[in-house]
Amino acid sequence: MPDQSNLSPEVANDLASALLQRLRTKQATIGVIGLGYVGLPLCLTLAEAGVRVLGFDVDASKPIAIAEGRTYLKQFSGERIAAASGNGVFSGDMPKSW
Repeated sequence: MPDQSNLSPEVANDLASALLQRLRTKQATIGVIGLGYVGLPLCLTLAEAGVRVLGFDVDASKPIAIAEGRTYLKQFSGERIAAASGNGVFSGDMPKSW
């Protein structure tokens, strides 16, 4: 996305409208860095709304658990994670390097 500090208000509004349209039509992919107590519920909420989401975490066990439909936080059931990852809209990954 372009640096918005140099954009006119009209162009910024057009970009915002385009993003909202992509979210409404489920054509956007959202990336979330960190799959802990903030990132996991955010990913699940987006996935349950039908938005494709890719979560990243440096702890390789978290993306593996997501792929296997397992929970690693007691506040979220494995069934909920399995449903979100099983429908193809939620997946996790570990960055290749930082």
